[in-house]
Amino acid sequence: MNLQKIILISLAISLVTTSKAQTRFAEKQDPYMQFVHKTPIYCKFPPNTKTVILEETHLDKKRNYVKNLDELGRVYEFHTESQDYDEHITYTCNFGEGKTSTGTYTYYSGKDKIDYIIIHETNESGNPVRQITKDDKGKLIEKVEWTYNDFGMIVNTKILEGDKEYLVNEWKYYYSDKQEPEKIELFDSKGKIEHEWIYNCNERKKSVSTIKNTHQICTWEGEEGDYYTVNEQIFDDKGGYFHHIWRYTTEQRSIIAYLIYNESNKLVLKEEYDESYENPTQIKKYVKGSVDNKGVFMYTDGLITNYSEYDSKNTLIQHNLYIYNDEGFMTRARIYDDKNKNEKTIVIKHR
Repeated sequence: MNLQKIILISLAISLVTTSKAQTRFAEKQDPYMQFVHKTPIYCKFPPNTKTVILEETHLDKKRNYVKNLDELGRVYEFHTESQDYDEHITYTCNFGEGKTSTGTYTYYSGKDKIDYIIIHETNESGNPVRQITKDDKGKLIEKVEWTYNDFGMIVNTKILEGDKEYLVNEWKYYYSDKQEPEKIELFDSKGKIEHEWIYNCNERKKSVSTIKNTHQICTWEGEEGDYYTVNEQIFDDKGGYFHHIWRYTTEQRSIIAYLIYNESNKLVLKEEYDESYENPTQIKKYVKGSVDNKGVFMYTDGLITNYSEYDSKNTLIQHNLYIYNDEGFMTRARIYDDKNKNEKTIVIKHR
């Protein structure tokens, strides 16, 4: 199995991707967050750590993930080492003023065979400004460019392809004088509007006027029962919608839950938290109103110790066990399959 297809063992399962006709954003993720941050597992490192080696044993194969950190604890170099796998990856990052950075991720499908390269650049605020993907010969596969206004709000995104940088899509974002979103437009390669998202109401609505190739977005917030909630309804051009709800404690505004309902008012996703996005307790994905997949997290003294995943019949799919030293830093992770067999072990060493 290719490295980019390996399921990353993380402290949270991926959020459900709701099927939509269009997306409001050019969803190109920083390769560090996608391929390095949680590979092969997310864990915090002791202060002044210079090198971390994560030794993975998967059945009878071994692979090391090596992360080198600078004086600020940032990963500036990452690579894999193995005699059991020909494929491997490397990542380097050069940091500049503020949060500016240029990260280069390279995937090798063979010992010396480059498959592709991703170069990701950010500005002083840490927002992406350019992402370039090249093939093994250095030819441009894709380029994404982001532009911001003086308030740091995104105003334009372009996706280009090929050495001649043909335009594929372009997003334009519009705001009020208070920098609140008003409209998003998606253009095709010929400059024709493909889709619009209009932020045109701040209250709950059962239906809105339908406009072809348009999503209308309603947002509102306030106290509801024991919670403070933030709501977003997204109506499509047929009147159907998805309703997103964020629940917080009324006083501290700490996250309690995140929910998505479909146009039939049936749950699509429910995430529960112990007043912090870093501490999920349960994440449930639904199909036709019934639980299709469930992840359960357990903690001791604020540290995650167990994660279990279940299918629609509440049958165990996978169980992860996390072990820490006296200082509270993870030293070992064990991943068990549905038959409670230890199929993967990760030993974490700091230098």
